[in-house]
Amino acid sequence: MPKKFQRTDSQELPYWVYLNLSLEYVRWNTALGRIYPASYDSENGTLHFSMFASQRLRRGIEYFNFEQELEEERIRKFPQKISRLQGLFVFDTQEEAKKAEELWRSSSNHFQPDCLAEAGCEIGHNKSKHDSNWITYYFQNEAPKHPAHWKELYWGGKPYPHQNPVWETIVDRPLVLWNTELRQSVSNRLHEELPCSFLLRLGILACDLGYELGRTSITLVKENDCLQVRHMISFDEKLAIEVIKEIKRTKPEYMIHLQPKDEDIFFIVPDSSSSDFCITHRCLPKECP
Repeated sequence: MPKKFQRTDSQELPYWVYLNLSLEYVRWNTALGRIYPASYDSENGTLHFSMFASQRLRRGIEYFNFEQELEEERIRKFPQKISRLQGLFVFDTQEEAKKAEELWRSSSNHFQPDCLAEAGCEIGHNKSKHDSNWITYYFQNEAPKHPAHWKELYWGGKPYPHQNPVWETIVDRPLVLWNTELRQSVSNRLHEELPCSFLLRLGILACDLGYELGRTSITLVKENDCLQVRHMISFDEKLAIEVIKEIKRTKPEYMIHLQPKDEDIFFIVPDSSSSDFCITHRCLPKECP
């Protein structure tokens, strides 16, 4: 049997998450209603990222090395904490989310009111909470210099001493987006943008039934001297057929939503390569020297 999601705890308070809806693969996940950590997608020694890590790594090779050093510190001293490269970044409360938005919001980023969504996390998830000021002020020359052991303080959950803390939480299981209006509006947009709306509709129904179908995968690839981040959408045709059978058996009224516009594109998976980038040169892979 294909893997199903564990349920979220309806008694647990929601997390709050900002979604960068300018990116197609984020819109895809939002429409499905599921955001996946990379730790669910790691195999064969390949380094996988969450969509949050992918967005940050667009800053270039120096930032990638910075994240790698933080990750090494975590593995060495705090293995129970959740990886910044693989986990999902959320806020425990709407108040904490809004505080971060007030400090981080700009016309060029996604820390905007209409990008904030409520989400549940699978039962049994682990989380760790950290003051993001340790990261923010590391890159500001005018800020007081970090102590030599600052990475240990960050992973230990200690507040940054020179500013009021801006807490963010990292979780290790998939998020289930609760904002159905946001999901629907993003889904409508994707139906207009993509030639494979059948798979999107099937993925949405599959996720609502609890199946992992149509999830994104983000990997690090070394091409010559370049470190490239690649994005793809995984769609198991055999699982898709099984899901259709279950829909016919348990939710036959949903079948009206599974009429493909064109039989020739029945199982065409969206091309996510437009989201790929080279960390080394901060460019598209095809533009690498």
